[in-house]
Amino acid sequence: MKTILLLLMVSVAAKAETKPGLRTECSNSRPFQGEVFTCSFVLYATDNRLEVEVAKFPEFRGFWSENIALRQGPVMLMPEPRLPGLSRLVIGSYLLTPMWGKESPTIEPMRLVVRSLGMGSSEQVFVSEPPALTFRPLPPVPPADKPFFSGAVGAFVLRAEAPGAGFFPNEPILLRYFLTGSGNFAEVNALSLQLPDSVKLLSQRASLQGSGPFQTKIFEIALSVASVEGGEIPPVRLTFFNPQIGRFETTLTSPVRLQLLTRPTAPLVEEAIDFGPLEKEPNESVALWRQPLFRLLNVGLLVLWAFFFIHLWAKRVRERRARDPWRKIQARWRELFQPANLSETWCADAEQLLFDTLATRSAKPLRTRREAVAFSLKTYGEQTTQAVKEVFSEWEKSRFSHLPSETPTAARWEARLKHLRKQLSARHRHPKTS
Repeated sequence: MKTILLLLMVSVAAKAETKPGLRTECSNSRPFQGEVFTCSFVLYATDNRLEVEVAKFPEFRGFWSENIALRQGPVMLMPEPRLPGLSRLVIGSYLLTPMWGKESPTIEPMRLVVRSLGMGSSEQVFVSEPPALTFRPLPPVPPADKPFFSGAVGAFVLRAEAPGAGFFPNEPILLRYFLTGSGNFAEVNALSLQLPDSVKLLSQRASLQGSGPFQTKIFEIALSVASVEGGEIPPVRLTFFNPQIGRFETTLTSPVRLQLLTRPTAPLVEEAIDFGPLEKEPNESVALWRQPLFRLLNVGLLVLWAFFFIHLWAKRVRERRARDPWRKIQARWRELFQPANLSETWCADAEQLLFDTLATRSAKPLRTRREAVAFSLKTYGEQTTQAVKEVFSEWEKSRFSHLPSETPTAARWEARLKHLRKQLSARHRHPKTS
């Protein structure tokens, strides 16, 4: 009978876990008083995309708390392998430390408003359930460690900033001690000091640096030393309870030596500096445009501007000459009369160059040799035109001749074309470009 009841209770709990909801999950369900643990509010739902709004934040009464994560707005949920059909998302995570001396701290629930993002969106309200926490009291503190225990729970290391400190008699000095590790730093606000009779405690101040499980607390202790003999500050002890091993431990610093400082006996003598005789009369002011450096600078700028404009002018002249078709024709004539170019095709190249020369001079394009002869007669006269016609006619005959003797040779044409080139160039030294 008992077995049947146990199976029914397990099945009911399993069904409850597979339902959507907001659950409170803690990293430690049985923490010691003062032990740090993590408390997370986890949303379980059947949808992977939801819009979450925190309607009420949780309240932690009797805890030191620090928020380490919080998510709102449109969120993505990750599938939970342990619960088929459900997805999981941590809405908020908090670092909690039960306060020293509080026997029953409580966690007020978080309230969420969850909306689906798909078609036919709906709204649900989830309220977290309080976790089942059991706070264990600390064991009795050993009598020898009671003066050095103020409720520190965790794992700590205490050290002095420097092994020594200088002082002037009856003037304040500052010592620093660093407490590092993880635990309830909020409960450790002062150190237990055992000072010599000649040393007086003026003040003690603590400040916390960092966040999360690993932090550092800095203790600044102001002292004054009445004796000139110096001495040392004894080691500072701190007793804490380590929940990982379940017993008390003690961290101990090294002693701090007090060293007397001496002041200089004689005041510093200021050495006089000889600046030479002072001028009684001011120098005569000179206008800026009369200064030699100003004039030299103006001359240099003028030279730079002149060089710049000459460079632009030369560049434009070169570009204009490069675009002049008559200059290209002249370059072709010079290349034609090179000894290396007196080949078999020289006569054909010369005849074509003569036609191109006349076409360059003409205001309208020349399509045939007849138009070229007419343009030559109109522009250069009868004598030049006769030479042009001879070149065209002889080359036309040689195209249809199969006898080598009737083919014009480069030696026979060279002198005639040089003379004809001079005639074409002499009358038009500044040709008009088309």
